[in-house]
Amino acid sequence: MGIKKNVEARDLLPLGSVVTLKVMNKKIIIIRQYMYDINEEDNSYSKGTIYDYSGVLWPEGDINSDARLAFDHDLIDTVFFNGYTNEESLNYLEGLYEIIRKY
Repeated sequence: MGIKKNVEARDLLPLGSVVTLKVMNKKIIIIRQYMYDINEEDNSYSKGTIYDYSGVLWPEGDINSDARLAFDHDLIDTVFFNGYTNEESLNYLEGLYEIIRKY
């Protein structure tokens, strides 16, 4: 499975960023980048979907696993806050991006 993204690792918003999506007005805080959705047919990651982000409602937070949202960069409407990033986090994302591209 190839990565379907046009968004390079360095263009992703950092963890902790607060956004709204085009499909809802509630604020979301990003808690994960490159989130896999498990393929329900065989309960594996091999044929699942890769999303740019996973997030939870803000300010409620991660109240349970059903409250997590998976979404792509192009669904972001407004960025209210950019999370913390540095060279270490950028290097991590680039390495993760290279691994995902091989699937």
